[in-house]
Amino acid sequence: MPASYAEKLDVVMENTLLPDWKVLVSSYFETETINRESVLDALYNNYERIRCIQGRTILPSIIRDFSFIGWDKDMEPTPPFTDANEEWTNGEIIKYSWLKGRGSTSPLDYSNYWQDKRVCDIGCGTGTSTIITHKLGSVNAVYEGLDESQVIAACNFVLLNYDVRFFSEMVSIETIDMSYDTYIMSRIFYGGWAQKNLDLGRFLRDEGKEVLIASKSLVEGTNPETTLNPSEYEMLLDIPLISDPVDFGNRYVVKLV
Repeated sequence: MPASYAEKLDVVMENTLLPDWKVLVSSYFETETINRESVLDALYNNYERIRCIQGRTILPSIIRDFSFIGWDKDMEPTPPFTDANEEWTNGEIIKYSWLKGRGSTSPLDYSNYWQDKRVCDIGCGTGTSTIITHKLGSVNAVYEGLDESQVIAACNFVLLNYDVRFFSEMVSIETIDMSYDTYIMSRIFYGGWAQKNLDLGRFLRDEGKEVLIASKSLVEGTNPETTLNPSEYEMLLDIPLISDPVDFGNRYVVKLV
């Protein structure tokens, strides 16, 4: 018989060693919801990793005053949004999301671009793209097929109290949930997944969905297996850039058109 919600939570709590984390985890799962059950499953299925994750440094972000767990506990945060062991193109999609959510050149003035938009982050990694769009008002689902990423992302959502749908798998044209408005695809165009995910992005575009891609190899055509045709995408530079020591260009964020 499969473990019940309460039994799964007991296992997760047993492996939550830090007092502050125990309070956060207990509070997060007080209400049994469909979304929170999927996050609980990600933690329950990887419960042995939780103790390792708790030992990692919480990385601060300069955007909207949040902190998150990164890949490597020993590394310093890489401004502005993500950690050094993730490809920097993930930072590009997050920068785009933040800038797109801004209504003017004032960093405190936000538009409603992401408000109530249903966003699906395919291959969410540690969840930083989801964190940004969620903070700007979106309703999120995430897919992640790597065990290590699953548990880090799930811990981030618990620590930040984000109620998201969590799918512990990668998807295909046959299995993708089509109920979302925007699909983010970042750092998932490599190896045997490259062509499959590019085909998935084109399928979503043809179905009228907004598809945002961050991939240096796809945009520059440096991946010998796949590339975007220049006529297929538009560079997303329709955003008011600000004077900032950080380069807020979005050279490798494209929208399939």
